Amino acid sequence: MIFAGLGRGVLFLLSGQYHRAVFHRRGVTAVLYLVVFGPWIGYTAYIWLLKHVSTPKVATYTYVKPIVAVFLGWLMLHAQFDRCIQAGSIVIVCRGPAGDDSKSPFRRRFAAHRRRTADT
Repeated sequence: MIFAGLGRGVLFLLSGQYHRAVFHRRGVTAVLYLVVFGPWIGYTAYIWLLKHVSTPKVATYTYVKPIVAVFLGWLMLHAQFDRCIQAGSIVIVCRGPAGDDSKSPFRRRFAAHRRRTADT
């Protein structure tokens, strides 16, 4: 992402379009929010969870995170919550528990094989 941003900046300067750049307080604040709450706080929370909670429980963040994003968009930006978003949210929430294949026969056989080969 850094190289993409730098490359875009170089193309921006070479194209002579820099006079069209407009920086509004709201836009700059939005970018700073995405930089801070995306990678910094999100990754820190993820690493902390990995140290304090079991891995299968940590993996549920992939199901919870989009729902939280939709909720915050609705709450803070008054984004629409139409039928399409409702259906997608239901699929995401239902797929989480249904997609847990930790008890599948293949996983059990693979784990047993790993234990046998680790002992030798």
